[in-house]
Amino acid sequence: MSHALPRVLLLFAAAFALVAANPAPGRLGTVTTLVGDATLTRGAAAPRPVAFKDEVKPGDTIRTTPGALVRVLVRGATLVAIGESSTVALAADAGRSNVRLESGTVSVVASGAKPAPLDIRTPHATASLRGTSVIAQTGRGGAATTFYVLTGAVEVKAGAGAGLTVRALESTTVRGGSVGPIVALSKESAASLMKDFRLVPAHPDAAPETVKAIGERGASEAEKEARALRELYGLGQPFYVQYAKWMARMMVGDFGVSMEWNRPVTEVIGDRLWLTMLISFAALIVTWGLALPIGIYSAVRQYSIGDYVFTLVGFIGLAVPNFLLALVVMYLSFRFFGTNVGGLLTLIEAMRAHG
Repeated sequence: MSHALPRVLLLFAAAFALVAANPAPGRLGTVTTLVGDATLTRGAAAPRPVAFKDEVKPGDTIRTTPGALVRVLVRGATLVAIGESSTVALAADAGRSNVRLESGTVSVVASGAKPAPLDIRTPHATASLRGTSVIAQTGRGGAATTFYVLTGAVEVKAGAGAGLTVRALESTTVRGGSVGPIVALSKESAASLMKDFRLVPAHPDAAPETVKAIGERGASEAEKEARALRELYGLGQPFYVQYAKWMARMMVGDFGVSMEWNRPVTEVIGDRLWLTMLISFAALIVTWGLALPIGIYSAVRQYSIGDYVFTLVGFIGLAVPNFLLALVVMYLSFRFFGTNVGGLLTLIEAMRAHG
């Protein structure tokens, strides 16, 4: 039974190693759509033009010009569309993504089986959402913010006051530190709102020829990218040809590009390899460091109280599934250290909110 006790304590040591070594996320999202001109400001650096497939990091600020539209795919599941003449900062803290709207309009569509929690923050209001489609609009100076909820539900707060739940096809305006009232949206109004977040934004001053040219250019770039992907992966060819091409690239260390992170797979694995090695080394040290002295003790003091205690803990270690024990350890680490080590925010936050 001496080998079972280290397994119980091993997960605790691994979780605490993760707590100590868990770095701040270096990447928050990727620019998936760019129409018109926009700039990106990172830290104290000078603003630079936004480019298609740009990497967006926590703390970045994006500013769009009249007639522009920028879409950012956040954490692989949430699409943030920044409307024209808008200033938006993207951030992440305590496992939540934050869209900070300083002025203008932003649309957020959170999807997926387990969408990550996200807040839309303006100078005087906060909207918390998950699995929701919502549009937030505020003027320069932040006198008021209006939230339009298209699907799902959003909790809107002004300061530290009580929140107000706004459901699908409803809107509310935050002004002067108060929220409300709730106003119903017709399907026609919702469809009209979404027009500003299509590929070509509806700008009243843009000439029809300009709008058409931008739309054709966007479609052309999308077709070029699709054609390049088809050639790269051999799509349209027999499956054995596709598999042979993939194997040939893999043999030379080319594992392809991650669709979620938009980065080479080798880079994505490399970023996490050192942490995996750290956990493996910690597991080795803890296992042998506990197994040897416990085994020696149980051998020379057989049937003693200590031997019974170690045997009981060993039986518990054998009986409890590894995944269940890991969930408990991750929850305790998040509860008492405030650090997420596994990404299971849905379970953890629910328990934290009711505990």
